[in-house]
Parts: sequence; C-alpha cells; structure tokens
Amino acid sequence: LETIHIGLEDITLLGKLHRPEQPRGLVIITARKDCRLLQIENEWLFKCLSKKNIAVLFTFLLDPPENQDLDIPFDIGLMSKHIELLTEWVSHQESLRRLPLGYFAVNTAAAAVLEASIPAGRKVRAIVCSGGWP
Repeated sequence: LETIHIGLEDITLLGKLHRPEQPRGLVIITARKDCRLLQIENEWLFKCLSKKNIAVLFTFLLDPPENQDLDIPFDIGLMSKHIELLTEWVSHQESLRRLPLGYFAVNTAAAAVLEASIPAGRKVRAIVCSGGWP
C-alpha cells in the first residue's frame, strides 16, 4: 500500500494506492471525510479487492481546509468536480490508465460519484454506492 499525493487543479488529495503486479481493473474508493468505521470497512474492501488482483485507490474528496467549512462537506458539486479531476489524473498514470475503472463511495460522496460518472461516460464500468444522499 503506497501513500500518494494527487495534485488536482486547486488542491492536493492524499491517497492510498495498491497496485498488484497484473491488475484486472481499478476501483477508486472515495469518502468526503475520515471516520473510524469507514477506515475499518475500507481496510476490509482493500483486502477483498487485492485478493482478486484489482488495483485500489482510496482518497477523501475534500482536503482539510475545505473540510473545516461547515457548508462544503455537503457540496456535492465540488466533490463531483474532484472525482472528475481524479478520474482524469488516473487517465494520465501509465500503470493505471488502461485498466477498467470502477467507483465505490459512501454517504454524500456516493451522490458525487453518481454525478461525476456522467461526463466520465464509458471510462467507468461499475459504480457501487452506499447510503448516498440523492
């Protein structure tokens, strides 16, 4: 598991990336903020996907300054923009760009993933959402 810094237009997201030797696909796991329950669930998800030779990129959609503004954690448009930029960033990474792509998101990030999947079109092969706010 590699900790990476993902430079987008106006922010840098901190991420965790697992790349098996011959990945069958990539799942981007997103959340709007840190929480202990999500950490436990994500660790379990990392292990399950890794066993299936699927690369995993996990990141929070808001950097710490944004997360401190009470309105921004519910700004689905902003989080959607970050997912779109993250998807574009993946398309420029030599080891990731040709992999089939999926999204996994919970809570408010789930709504943002659904919105971001529209411009992504056929790049995104699967979306799993849990507890989103439509």
